[in-house]
Amino acid sequence: MQKKLGERIKQAMLKAGLNQNQLAKRIGITPQSVGKLISGENNPKLSTLRKISEETNTPMQLFLDSQVSFGNNNQMHMGSASSAKLERENAYLRGQIDVLKKLLKEKK
Repeated sequence: MQKKLGERIKQAMLKAGLNQNQLAKRIGITPQSVGKLISGENNPKLSTLRKISEETNTPMQLFLDSQVSFGNNNQMHMGSASSAKLERENAYLRGQIDVLKKLLKEKK
Protein backbone atom coordinates (compact mmCIF):
# COMPACT_ATOMS: atom_id res chain seq x y z
CA MET A 1 0.00 0.00 0.00
CA GLN A 2 2.87 2.38 0.77
CA LYS A 3 4.11 2.25 -2.83
CA LYS A 4 0.65 2.98 -4.20
CA LEU A 5 0.24 5.91 -1.82
CA GLY A 6 3.62 7.25 -2.90
CA GLU A 7 2.61 6.96 -6.54
CA ARG A 8 -0.59 8.87 -5.79
CA ILE A 9 1.35 11.61 -4.01
CA LYS A 10 3.70 11.90 -6.99
CA GLN A 11 0.81 12.05 -9.47
CA ALA A 12 -0.94 14.74 -7.41
CA MET A 13 2.29 16.73 -7.16
CA LEU A 14 2.90 16.55 -10.91
CA LYS A 15 -0.74 17.33 -11.71
CA ALA A 16 -0.37 20.49 -9.59
CA GLY A 17 2.75 21.42 -11.57
CA LEU A 18 5.04 21.08 -8.57
CA ASN A 19 8.41 19.42 -8.14
CA GLN A 20 9.64 17.80 -4.91
CA ASN A 21 11.39 20.95 -3.70
CA GLN A 22 8.33 23.12 -4.24
CA LEU A 23 5.96 20.66 -2.55
CA ALA A 24 8.35 20.23 0.37
CA LYS A 25 8.56 23.99 0.92
CA ARG A 26 4.77 24.38 0.77
CA ILE A 27 4.05 21.61 3.28
CA GLY A 28 6.95 22.29 5.61
CA ILE A 29 9.11 19.19 5.19
CA THR A 30 12.41 18.52 3.45
CA PRO A 31 12.66 17.51 -0.22
CA GLN A 32 14.29 14.28 0.99
CA SER A 33 11.19 13.53 3.08
CA VAL A 34 8.96 14.09 0.05
CA GLY A 35 11.17 11.66 -1.87
CA LYS A 36 10.77 9.05 0.86
CA LEU A 37 6.99 9.47 0.79
CA ILE A 38 6.95 9.05 -2.99
CA SER A 39 9.21 5.99 -2.90
CA GLY A 40 7.08 4.39 -0.18
CA GLU A 41 9.99 4.33 2.25
CA ASN A 42 8.00 6.42 4.74
CA ASN A 43 4.29 6.83 5.42
CA PRO A 44 3.05 10.40 5.83
CA LYS A 45 1.37 11.63 8.97
CA LEU A 46 -2.29 12.44 8.41
CA SER A 47 -1.50 16.14 8.91
CA THR A 48 1.16 15.95 6.17
CA LEU A 49 -1.23 14.15 3.85
CA ARG A 50 -3.81 16.86 4.49
CA LYS A 51 -1.26 19.54 3.57
CA ILE A 52 -0.35 17.65 0.38
CA SER A 53 -4.04 17.42 -0.42
CA GLU A 54 -4.50 21.16 0.06
CA GLU A 55 -1.37 22.21 -1.83
CA THR A 56 -2.07 19.94 -4.80
CA ASN A 57 -5.82 20.59 -4.78
CA THR A 58 -6.39 16.83 -4.58
CA PRO A 59 -9.19 15.27 -2.52
CA MET A 60 -7.93 13.37 0.54
CA GLN A 61 -9.99 10.40 -0.63
CA LEU A 62 -7.63 9.95 -3.56
CA PHE A 63 -4.84 9.15 -1.13
CA LEU A 64 -6.90 7.04 1.27
CA ASP A 65 -9.26 5.00 -0.93
CA SER A 66 -7.90 2.21 -3.10
CA GLN A 67 -11.01 2.47 -5.31
CA VAL A 68 -10.01 5.97 -6.42
CA SER A 69 -7.22 6.51 -8.92
CA PHE A 70 -5.81 8.83 -11.54
CA GLY A 71 -6.68 7.81 -15.08
CA ASN A 72 -5.47 9.10 -18.42
CA ASN A 73 -4.54 12.78 -18.41
CA ASN A 74 -4.39 12.71 -14.60
CA GLN A 75 -8.20 12.74 -14.28
CA MET A 76 -9.52 11.25 -11.05
CA HIS A 77 -11.64 8.11 -11.41
CA MET A 78 -13.59 6.27 -8.73
CA GLY A 79 -14.61 2.63 -8.66
CA SER A 80 -18.35 1.99 -8.63
CA ALA A 81 -18.37 0.84 -4.99
CA SER A 82 -16.64 4.04 -3.96
CA SER A 83 -18.99 6.18 -6.05
CA ALA A 84 -22.06 4.56 -4.49
CA LYS A 85 -20.68 5.10 -1.00
CA LEU A 86 -19.96 8.76 -1.73
CA GLU A 87 -23.47 9.24 -3.08
CA ARG A 88 -24.97 7.76 0.11
CA GLU A 89 -22.76 10.00 2.24
CA ASN A 90 -23.69 13.05 0.16
CA ALA A 91 -27.40 12.26 0.48
CA TYR A 92 -27.02 11.93 4.25
CA LEU A 93 -25.18 15.25 4.47
CA ARG A 94 -27.78 17.00 2.32
CA GLY A 95 -30.44 15.74 4.74
CA GLN A 96 -28.46 17.07 7.70
CA ILE A 97 -28.11 20.45 6.01
CA ASP A 98 -31.88 20.57 5.44
CA VAL A 99 -32.50 19.85 9.14
CA LEU A 100 -30.08 22.61 10.15
CA LYS A 101 -31.74 25.08 7.79
CA LYS A 102 -35.14 24.31 9.32
CA LEU A 103 -33.76 24.78 12.82
CA LEU A 104 -32.26 28.13 11.86
CA LYS A 105 -35.56 29.31 10.39
CA GLU A 106 -37.38 28.31 13.59
CA LYS A 107 -34.93 30.35 15.69
CA LYS A 108 -35.64 33.53 13.71
